Amino acid sequence: MRKQIKVLQVGLSDHVGGIEKVVDSWYKRLPSDIHFDFTNTSVRKLAFEQTFTEGGSKIYRIPSRKADPGGSYRALKYILSGGGYDYLQFHAMSLSWPEPILIAGRSKRTQGIIHSHMVVDRHMAVKYRLMHAVGKRCLSNVEYHEVACGTDAGKSMFGNDLFTVIPNGIELGRFRFCEGKRKEIRKKYHISDSTYVIGHVGRPGAQKNYPFIFRTFFELLKNGCDCRLLLIGNIERDPQIQGLMNQYSCKQAVVFTGYVEETSAYYSAMDCFFFPSLYEGFSVSLIEAQASGLPCIVSGNLSSESKICGDFSFVSLRSVTAATEELIKYSKIKKDRKESPIELSFDIQNTANKMFDYYREHRKQSDRWQ
Repeated sequence: MRKQIKVLQVGLSDHVGGIEKVVDSWYKRLPSDIHFDFTNTSVRKLAFEQTFTEGGSKIYRIPSRKADPGGSYRALKYILSGGGYDYLQFHAMSLSWPEPILIAGRSKRTQGIIHSHMVVDRHMAVKYRLMHAVGKRCLSNVEYHEVACGTDAGKSMFGNDLFTVIPNGIELGRFRFCEGKRKEIRKKYHISDSTYVIGHVGRPGAQKNYPFIFRTFFELLKNGCDCRLLLIGNIERDPQIQGLMNQYSCKQAVVFTGYVEETSAYYSAMDCFFFPSLYEGFSVSLIEAQASGLPCIVSGNLSSESKICGDFSFVSLRSVTAATEELIKYSKIKKDRKESPIELSFDIQNTANKMFDYYREHRKQSDRWQ
């Protein structure tokens, strides 16, 4: 009889981001021979924690590395010593926290998987790049598996090493454009059908480049464009966002939705997706926007892999004018969004199966059979 494969998932947060969405989607499709448990370094619950606990998973609360480095290390070591895990899968934006893989590397049973979700480059803060370099050196003599959400995210994290690409995926059918949903959301926020709606999905923080978003949107308003900025995520009370609202006096034209669990209808309500991030790995939100048939205007810092299908423009973050011109261009195009030719390789069931097969194929030979 084949033993159940146990995976300890490390690196998820209390915010709903791309990593959390992907792991939650895997979780909902877990086959009977694979089990997930999770670590949580936050004082708040993990994103989707209720789903995980209702599914029979353990949530181990451990100290954060920032607050208690020694306590964090000891807690994780203790979990691996008695949990019987086949894998510790570390979802990494960088290698600034190498301890989970160091601990797995010293375990006789548990194999470490670094799953890269970010392109680590010059656009990240200097301190994080330095911490990444130190962490990478710490792992130079440790064996672990290397997985990435895209080719650039893999090359950035692992250099010339061989790694496996497992793309982020979504439920493609849920994100197809729907006229009924478009009308429903626009009615909810008192937006007329003729108003040009620019959408964005993101959490607070420097990475998403909100100053550039607001500067560009303000230029549209100055040009007399009848437009709204639709922002999805818990960002309205963020001090930076409040400061930008006051600086550009655009409160009446900005719509905050707060956290939205089911975002598909909101993409239907948009006319264009604006995503000028300083850096990304392979954004789930960009996959969702393209599946909905939206034109996408994206940071030139992002990988060419981000373009999957449809109208897609890369713009320099040095030029608000160029971004404004692109947004104006798409405001004048009436596009039929009923069909989006997005590849089936980005369907979540396909990508989840690739991850599950990876666990099975790389499991230690000595532990395969009982």
